[in-house]
Amino acid sequence: MKSLIRLEDLDPADFIIKWRMTEMCNINCSYCIRQHGNAKKIDKELLKKQEVRLHEVAGCISNFLNKTELSNVKIDLIGGEVTLFDLSKILFNLNTDKIKKIQITTNLTQPVSYFKNLVNILSEKGIGLSMTASCHYEFQSLNAYFDKIKVLQEFVSPLTCEMVSHSGNQDLCKEFKVRCEDIGVNYMLEADLRDKSLSARERGLMVASKKPSAGPRYKAKFSDGTEETYVTRNSFLYDKSIKENSEQKWIATEGYFCTNSAGFVYIDFDTAVGRTDKNDSCTNRMPIEEFTITSPRRCPHKHCSLCGHMSLWK
Repeated sequence: MKSLIRLEDLDPADFIIKWRMTEMCNINCSYCIRQHGNAKKIDKELLKKQEVRLHEVAGCISNFLNKTELSNVKIDLIGGEVTLFDLSKILFNLNTDKIKKIQITTNLTQPVSYFKNLVNILSEKGIGLSMTASCHYEFQSLNAYFDKIKVLQEFVSPLTCEMVSHSGNQDLCKEFKVRCEDIGVNYMLEADLRDKSLSARERGLMVASKKPSAGPRYKAKFSDGTEETYVTRNSFLYDKSIKENSEQKWIATEGYFCTNSAGFVYIDFDTAVGRTDKNDSCTNRMPIEEFTITSPRRCPHKHCSLCGHMSLWK
């Protein structure tokens, strides 16, 4: 079996922050993988408290970025549902010129005016907005969804549409795919993880279409001299030729250098998860106020699921 020599994240950003702002969501999809794990129903009082703290976290992000020589930072906002908050107000607190792109993943239940206002606020700071908009057909019709998508195409770039695919909605998936292709938008169809008729590997695969300008996400070099590109993280993790464990999304990473905390950090609400100067483990949890960017280190863990935008090399 060929071994991995280098995995290069092709995102042009020189540092990426994945920020899970909340576990709460305003819809309750039957197929949601987080609903059956740690997704939370809306608690209005908690939501208010979270929003206050998120303003502070935005300030902390600015503080640690301003101490660096970085110039092209991307922030990926995920939930739950991030548009439960007024993102235009929270992100207004990003007092730095280091950030060039904000990416949000949303169920698109907010009106288009919400996103227009967000774009206006970000553009004043020289920040562009990209989006992954999930189509949740149990709560929003395809017509209502694509009415919003057609408007968002005018000021959100890149824009990716996604929907969950399972054995009972194949006609809807076909229509979704055709409508995406008709208007020239990127799309992903993700397998429903409840569908036990598929193997674990197949359940995890995403079928993705990308515009040529968007390109692949990863480029991999192998011990036999071959190279491959992958549109999504899962398409790399489920490559049969390098699979370490056919039932889970893990690859062997022990001893590889990686960019965790050097080119990427995950923020769980207000807690940074990553390396420190004294500990090479990427699972350390610390208040965002204590996080600092480190140099690349060798991975001490046997396996990794590459949960963020990370590069690996021997």
